[in-house]
Amino acid sequence: MVQSMYAGVLGIQAHQKAMDIEGNNVANVNTIGYKYTRGNFSEMLNQTFQSGSAPADGMGGTNPTQVGLGSEVGSSIRIFKQGALESTDKSTDLAISGDGFFVVSPDGGNSNYYTRAGNFDFDVAGNLVDPSGNKVMGWNSDSSFAIDNTLKPEPVQITPFKNISANQTSILNIQGNLNSEDSIGSKFNLQDGESVTVAGTVYTFRDVVADPATEFNSAAELATLMGGNVVDGKIVVDPAPASVSSTNTALQTALTPVITNGTTSTVAPYWATSVDVYDSLGEKHVIQVKFNKTADQTWQISAESKAPVDISADKNAITAGTTAIGPFDVTFNADGSLKANGLPTFAINPNNGASPDQAISLDLGSGFDGLTSLAKAYSSEPSQDGYASGSLEDMSVDADGFVIGVFSNGIRQKLAQVGMARFNNNEGLEAMGGNLFSATRSSGEGNVGVANVGGRGLIAGSTLEMSNADLSKSLTQLIVIQRGFQASSKTITTTDTMLDTLMQMKR
Repeated sequence: MVQSMYAGVLGIQAHQKAMDIEGNNVANVNTIGYKYTRGNFSEMLNQTFQSGSAPADGMGGTNPTQVGLGSEVGSSIRIFKQGALESTDKSTDLAISGDGFFVVSPDGGNSNYYTRAGNFDFDVAGNLVDPSGNKVMGWNSDSSFAIDNTLKPEPVQITPFKNISANQTSILNIQGNLNSEDSIGSKFNLQDGESVTVAGTVYTFRDVVADPATEFNSAAELATLMGGNVVDGKIVVDPAPASVSSTNTALQTALTPVITNGTTSTVAPYWATSVDVYDSLGEKHVIQVKFNKTADQTWQISAESKAPVDISADKNAITAGTTAIGPFDVTFNADGSLKANGLPTFAINPNNGASPDQAISLDLGSGFDGLTSLAKAYSSEPSQDGYASGSLEDMSVDADGFVIGVFSNGIRQKLAQVGMARFNNNEGLEAMGGNLFSATRSSGEGNVGVANVGGRGLIAGSTLEMSNADLSKSLTQLIVIQRGFQASSKTITTTDTMLDTLMQMKR
């Protein structure tokens, strides 16, 4: 009978431990990255009064006769279920969506701890640290912002007041469209047979030119007949003709100014776009790229400086000068796509102490990926790869753990990458307090790598993972534990009453 009293005592002790575990869950319901712990009850050893036997000699078998000796909390286990993600306004708050742990170290990587709590911050030296001062491990970029995450992890450190040097322009890209329907004929509604008379010589517009000496179909051909050329969509003639007229009233109006200043009004299909380019010091210069249509699906391109900088062509351009290059021909296919063209290049000389003879390639794309000549409106989207110097203004962390720096010049660069560890057995980790875990033989060593690779989860920037403790479940479990404790105490009081009755039999 005393045995039942000890069983009750063991039941009380087991439920006390269970209450400790569940009370800890309730206490950590708002702890960042906390993982719910569950206590597992198991029975104690059993006292065997009679062993079981097998059937023999016509007799049936017998089952063992045993009495249990009580219960205990045989184990407690962490439940590494994903906690809810809460958005914050702090860029250094990080959360993991999926499996994995952040790696932090108190000694630069000689020993590591692991955590799901990503409430990090930068210290005065630029180290990314947790609230206890442990450094977050990962990989830093080199001077060219390249990151080698195959190396041994190191503390993530971003130098305060980090600057980015200027990058001189080397490639000028132009995307857009040159209107294929635009021509001297469409511009002035010229009809086959209409003519232009220049100083008494008659030149005739033809849909199909048969005699290049007297007939024209484009503004470039008319300019050649007039002894001039096309500049920015205008025919320039030197010396200026004594007279000019046309059977097409609109064209005559456009040609008339050539008599007094040697230049007509705009008569040729023409489009221009300007783009800023940067020298080695980060100073900005304006380059204007011009397009003159010379024939069906053929355009002449030239570039001109609009700032105090000399511009000259190299061997790939047709002509050279101190302020302009070109023109060079660019042709398009019948479907409006760009034919294969080499990359014409030019050089600028800023004359401000920056590197001289700065080569810039003009990239118009290929096929439909770049500049086209389709029957639609003119458009242009120039871009280039240069930028001025800048200072670090803001940071963010992407899903792969890259710390992206945003500089005052608008450039975004990868400054570092946060590492992540994955274990074969998360439940084998040992809790160290302060939201930290350490590896054990049961968990195995952490496999440190990058997010979103090898089963590791994604990293969410400006986000924290909340505790996965379920308060409603925990409060319910408290009631269950309380009832178990009360029932165990009743075993003791009931046994005591029975012993008292036994003692009274002697009286």
